[in-house]
Amino acid sequence: NYDIVKNEDLTYNSGLVLSSYKTTLDKFDSRTLRGNLGAPGQNDTNVVLVSEGEDIGEIWGPVFTGEVVDGSQVLADINGDGTLQTEQVIGNAIDADEDGVRDGDLTKLGNGIPDFELGWSHTLTYKNWDVNAFFRGAFGHSMVNNFRVFYEPRVGSQGSYNFVNTELADPAIQNAKFSSLYVEKADFFKLDNLSVGYNVDIAEDNKYIKSLRLSLSAQNLFTITSYTGADPEPALQDRGAVDNGGFLGGGADPLTPGIDRRYNYFASRTITFGVNVNF
Repeated sequence: NYDIVKNEDLTYNSGLVLSSYKTTLDKFDSRTLRGNLGAPGQNDTNVVLVSEGEDIGEIWGPVFTGEVVDGSQVLADINGDGTLQTEQVIGNAIDADEDGVRDGDLTKLGNGIPDFELGWSHTLTYKNWDVNAFFRGAFGHSMVNNFRVFYEPRVGSQGSYNFVNTELADPAIQNAKFSSLYVEKADFFKLDNLSVGYNVDIAEDNKYIKSLRLSLSAQNLFTITSYTGADPEPALQDRGAVDNGGFLGGGADPLTPGIDRRYNYFASRTITFGVNVNF
């Protein structure tokens, strides 16, 4: 916090808080992929690597080259052995014989935990007026946009769906397959809260009202982000139900961050007008 301006009629204070993250799984009994994307069609698709010594929240999958052939994505041959092995199984994400070449063609596509977050507060007062603003941001994390995974491909068996026509959708893709196409950077910077208040002058001889304050406040006024899903906020644990791909039946899974589930909703914007009267 720092008082930028401080005099009788005008004060301005600003504060900045930065937080950085480094999360490593120190001990785990096995290496596995989990964070199942769920039904229909993606029950065999686990996207988050869980392995001792690795960073928590690493999203793994094949890389989309940008080409589509016969309705399917053309995926990259990551290990260069001339054979595509892109099934979402742990064997395709590791170097089992430690010869320096990964056994399959899965690779790290991002991480669900941000590198750092910030909170930036501003407080301005001028005579009877006061203004408070709070900005917040998170940077360095990625999200699996599960809504796009399910609703962008023009799969024949899903003819009753309302297909999602985003700027990233490719109508030529007719076979559902998870890849880097559906992993997006989710950096954001937003105005979390803004409030304006005014303290009305009350005459000293007023027998009925001691003080009167008017205020107007708003939450979630704007968000700057390139993420196309419902909310770029980091999904630090997976709350997916088992029938929708979640790993734990009774609660959230802290080892599979970074999945933006299909039932997530947009953050609401609220505006409140207040009157505070002290008699």
